[in-house]
Amino acid sequence: MLIADLPTNDDWSAYDWSAVLKPGPDDYGSSYTGAHWAPLGGPAPDITADRIARIHGWQASSPEGGGSRNFACVVELTDGTWAACMAWADYTGWGCQDGVEWRVAADLPSIVSYGLDCEGRQRLELTAGGAG
Repeated sequence: MLIADLPTNDDWSAYDWSAVLKPGPDDYGSSYTGAHWAPLGGPAPDITADRIARIHGWQASSPEGGGSRNFACVVELTDGTWAACMAWADYTGWGCQDGVEWRVAADLPSIVSYGLDCEGRQRLELTAGGAG
């Protein structure tokens, strides 16, 4: 997918996607810090827009207004693995007080169980094991 193909809402734009994905050579301002295998850890292949095959679920809000963001998503990747992201930024937006965490697992039940925390599963209306 291209960043322009990823879903948006009033609280989440293409700019926000670019802040949580591995930046391209001409991108600036990403808060992306890498991806890790769930549940055991260790570096996983980077998450880029072109590696996303399908969005299984996503939710974004701006709890404090301004640049604040709370975000969770589960995506299927082009190689058949699954990834989950949990991200946040305070009212100043990306690049100040923020955090982005991507986790990768072999299948949907594993990424829901080990890639999202309880709040992320609740926001996406998923239960451990992958069912919604």
